[in-house]
Amino acid sequence: MFAPHKQYAYCKDVQRVYLGKAPALSVVSNAFGENVTKSWLSYQLIDLSEFSGCKDKLTTFQVSSICEVIMSTWYYLTVVELMHFFLQFKAGKYGKFYGAVDGLAITESLRAFVEERWTIKDRYERQQASEERKAQEAIIEQAHRQMTAEINSTGLSLSEFYSLQEDFKLEFDELIELAWLFKLGYENIKHCK
Repeated sequence: MFAPHKQYAYCKDVQRVYLGKAPALSVVSNAFGENVTKSWLSYQLIDLSEFSGCKDKLTTFQVSSICEVIMSTWYYLTVVELMHFFLQFKAGKYGKFYGAVDGLAITESLRAFVEERWTIKDRYERQQASEERKAQEAIIEQAHRQMTAEINSTGLSLSEFYSLQEDFKLEFDELIELAWLFKLGYENIKHCK
């Protein structure tokens, strides 16, 4: 599912890369075991090694060691975030290998990626919070317009409506239903309470 050939497809929507629901490495390890996580990371690393075009590829030992470093240091990264990192590495964002695929170059690049990630993630979270706040404000405004329309349909002014609601300790819906009584001349009922 999260195979290297899916990197582009899963990383098209960069906001979703950082705010989506893909599992973190630690979650994958807890759910399926560390061997599954290590195996998945190995595929990503081997794909990067093959992509590089270098004559000297990563050895089995190097792949295993890099996997352990990533799993212990960046366990909180999601599988899609890591796919995004590998895609960006392939795109040349983090330099290139010279003659041999270098494990330190990969982990140094991952460290740079993580620093960028915090900034990007923070920006997207603030943007998402702003959009949610605007949507909530629109819902509140719509509810206010609807309440005002219902009050206006009673024939009472806003001040009359809220005054009667206060005097009679009625809920909004109760007063909407009983407003016709007050329009029929029963305004003095409060004196009879």
